[in-house]
Amino acid sequence: MGSVIPLKKEVDNSYLELVNLVGNKLNDVNQQIKYKLASEINLIHKMTSYHLKSGGKKIRPLLTLSSAKLCGYENGIRDVNLAACVELIHNATLLHDDVIDNSNLRRGIKTSNTIWGNKSSILVGDYLLSRCFEMMVEDGSPEILKLLSSTSSKIAQGEISQLEYKGEIDILEETYFDHWARNGNSILRPIHYPPITQEPDGAVRAGAHGDINLITLLMGASTGGLQVLRKDGKWIDAIPEEDELVINVGDMLERHTNNKLRSTIHRVINPPKEEWENPRYSIPFFMHPRSEMKLDCLDECVSPENPKQYEDITAGEFLHQRLVEIGLIKK
Repeated sequence: MGSVIPLKKEVDNSYLELVNLVGNKLNDVNQQIKYKLASEINLIHKMTSYHLKSGGKKIRPLLTLSSAKLCGYENGIRDVNLAACVELIHNATLLHDDVIDNSNLRRGIKTSNTIWGNKSSILVGDYLLSRCFEMMVEDGSPEILKLLSSTSSKIAQGEISQLEYKGEIDILEETYFDHWARNGNSILRPIHYPPITQEPDGAVRAGAHGDINLITLLMGASTGGLQVLRKDGKWIDAIPEEDELVINVGDMLERHTNNKLRSTIHRVINPPKEEWENPRYSIPFFMHPRSEMKLDCLDECVSPENPKQYEDITAGEFLHQRLVEIGLIKK
């Protein structure tokens, strides 16, 4: 039988409970890592010893060992070897991360790339991964090899994706807009287009425009007609399925991101003649922040290649400015 540590809302010593659960096996993992990383090349020895001494709680090997125990695995060293594999993958990504992020410190001490340079750190990180894959092959389980190989691939793809978008829009906190959206000026607006009773003057029902707000959410409409303008100047239909949303970037978000995200230009066209008798209903949600939110260009979106495009302004000031421009209010 495995052991279960009850989950509590506040447990100060939960980490120690996990350590006690696996017994001496965590020390066995540390010894296995040292054994596998042994090398006659002096630089590898120096860098791996330095990096491993930097500390860390070894959460990943702890979870691997405790999961094995939970599943009833007691005898043998497969759990130790695989826990060492997981930790080696993690440490390899740390070495690579520090190079990519130009980090000088990790856990309060100098990073390996600061001492030995980027090239050495990348190569030693690769050395850790190669040793890890040797251990996976030694384990002999195709399922384990497939799982950890896939995990390593996803980690690498994530790092490349981060690198690709660095300098465009660095990842903001998931809750970045929550504070400003709460008790903001958002509008849920029902829009009714009556049936067409005579030949219209043109094909367009609502002319091309962008929305003033941050983003617009649209669950769909009773009939089609919504089109958005692509970068190549072509209009395309935007007809969501029942379980889909149309999400438009608004002028405020375009300004806040210094044109990294462009306001979605859209329009509504008239239906074919056989559908003129049908009214069109839509209920878009225009997400406006509170008036005092600053729409200053985000630092992450300003660079020598993309200098600051807009003067600083608040959401309230920008909204007033735009409403004056379109004639809905007077100066």
